[in-house]
Amino acid sequence: MAGVDETNPLDASLLSAFPANERSSRAAIQALFDGLTGTGDMLGSNNLSDVDTAATAFTNIKQAATTAATGVAELATSAEAVTGTDTTRTVTPAALKAVFLAPPFIGDTTRGSGAFVALDTASTAQSTRSISALATHASFNTDVYYGNTTSAANAAFNLIRLDAATSPKFKVSGTGEVTADGTYTTPATDFAEWIKWEDGNPDKEDRTGISVTFVNGKIAEAQPGDAVFGIISEYPAFAGGGDIEDMDEDLKGCVGCLGQIPLFKGQQTDSRWIKIKDMLDGRELWWVR
Repeated sequence: MAGVDETNPLDASLLSAFPANERSSRAAIQALFDGLTGTGDMLGSNNLSDVDTAATAFTNIKQAATTAATGVAELATSAEAVTGTDTTRTVTPAALKAVFLAPPFIGDTTRGSGAFVALDTASTAQSTRSISALATHASFNTDVYYGNTTSAANAAFNLIRLDAATSPKFKVSGTGEVTADGTYTTPATDFAEWIKWEDGNPDKEDRTGISVTFVNGKIAEAQPGDAVFGIISEYPAFAGGGDIEDMDEDLKGCVGCLGQIPLFKGQQTDSRWIKIKDMLDGRELWWVR
């Protein structure tokens, strides 16, 4: 033993058990401890008074944590957490973040470095979605799903492709061309085209339900005697002439040219059009052709 140290709390506690006149007999006390044998926590090298540092003392008494017992566990490094084979270390939030950033793709069993590069899921349940996204904020104002590629637009890849039993059913090509193996169904009833207003619609008026004619290659509200060709549509089934990102709808009117379109009473019509019925809001439903 290294010797009894009265400044050591444990030694001091042990010395207090002896009469005051015997406490000065350090050699006698030392001999008492040195004479003990065994492997208990207070014997031999396990004696807390027989160590030089607190770390050594802690090492002598600590018990490793397991799935069956409480104890001490070392913190895992980010690299150890990513590797995923250690069964003794504890994962910290920072290491867990490293794990989520590490796989080459979600669902893969081999960890790597960097961000996710692919998503691969497989559902074997009859009524479970393979992928589901939900935005719950009441003022949500961006994309629920967003995808991007650094490749320039071309037909060599698809932005979206959906198959059924390996048979393509729906796809959006790298040039934005949409193809579907089936019918497109919508409650809207007309085909329309976006065309600029001749006056630019300076007051940003809602001109839905008025009939229009061409003036200098642009549209204007039709007047008696004008060649009427369409009605400003509110919800067309198809609308051409638009821009997917940069279109000021106040500068253009969505002109319904074919199908069933509501028209305000008193507006100009074409002789080929057929009135279908009166509507309850002061408009009439016309078949435009």
